[in-house]
Amino acid sequence: NYKNNEAEDGSSLQSLRRLFILLIACSLTILITASSLIYLQTLSLSSELGLDPSTTFTILTSTSVGPVWILRIITSSIIVVSSVLYYILEKKKIKKTIEKDEDHTYNKQKKKRNLSLPIALLYFIILIGAISVFSNSVVSHSAALSFLPSLAISIDWLHFMAVSIWVGGLFYISVVLLVTIRSSRNITESVNQEKHETNKIRNTYFLAVLLPYFSLIATISLGIIGVTGLYMAWIHLHTAGAIFDTTYGNVLIIKLSAILPMVMLGAYHQLRLHNSLILVAKIGKEEKKSNDKRTSALNTSSGNSTTPQVDPFTKFSKTIRIESFIGIVVLFITSFLTITSPPSVSMAENSNLNGTSTATENEMPSFDSFAILAIILSAAILTGSIVSFVRSKREIKKTIYSLYRHDR
Repeated sequence: NYKNNEAEDGSSLQSLRRLFILLIACSLTILITASSLIYLQTLSLSSELGLDPSTTFTILTSTSVGPVWILRIITSSIIVVSSVLYYILEKKKIKKTIEKDEDHTYNKQKKKRNLSLPIALLYFIILIGAISVFSNSVVSHSAALSFLPSLAISIDWLHFMAVSIWVGGLFYISVVLLVTIRSSRNITESVNQEKHETNKIRNTYFLAVLLPYFSLIATISLGIIGVTGLYMAWIHLHTAGAIFDTTYGNVLIIKLSAILPMVMLGAYHQLRLHNSLILVAKIGKEEKKSNDKRTSALNTSSGNSTTPQVDPFTKFSKTIRIESFIGIVVLFITSFLTITSPPSVSMAENSNLNGTSTATENEMPSFDSFAILAIILSAAILTGSIVSFVRSKREIKKTIYSLYRHDR
């Protein structure tokens, strides 16, 4: 038992290390890229103005670019420090559970007292990350609009927050959670076969409950992404023809084409694989109970196992990795949208260069068939999100009740 518990604590430490490395890597990437971008902008502007880099850097930091750069540096640094503190506290807590000679009640009470600080640090990291995402919206194409720029910036921030939660959740499940589960299964298999089977059943239970819970998050995120994306398409493209006639619209089509397989894989996880996980969990529990009543020799001679040949955990690991990879591709495609001028910005720049009146810039985009289509699609997305949200909540209750009743 001590070896088994030690193996479980080892997998918890591995999960903690992976999460810590992921947070540090993302923060350092933001630090490096933010500094590199302002450095390249300084060199480019310096050559155009014929000024030395230090003077150009002073001019550049006096614009909106400067505060945004400083904000990214500060938020990334705070995340690094918070991640280190979280790692130290959580690692100390895990190591204390390994000490079996301590009083169990005392350790349990101490865990409850120390539990709030690491969780508070994680929420704090999420909050700082949201501020960092907001810094991108401040200097996005939405900030250049004359029609309700504050609303456009807020919508842009909400859009990318939803994308971050959805893709970030997928990335966490595939890179941290499933790797830890696989490592735990390998360790218990080498320690004790009976413990290994129990661990497999427990992990299947966990994934069966995890899927509908994550579906709730994904459903909310997709609803926000769809509605905010349609709004930004309306204010930036103005017409449906701009989707096919402009570079910005073409990149947007490629982005939407890449998102579609992600949505289909998510539906597969929710509608098909979730039922397989519940079935395997039930059958595994039945076989474990029967094995407790029968000898292993009788089980071997019967050769009548009802466990499915395909492990849903293996299948889920493959499909979730594919979905995560596609999510990274979507983010890569999105980066091209940030450096491509939409029709709204191009029209404003041409108007300023030609010295024409900018009165039309302050007006909202025309309420034409494209606007009506955006409203209809938004209503459809909202309806679908609400239906999926209700279904996910129903699946959570159904899953917990089914597995709990079967466990009894």
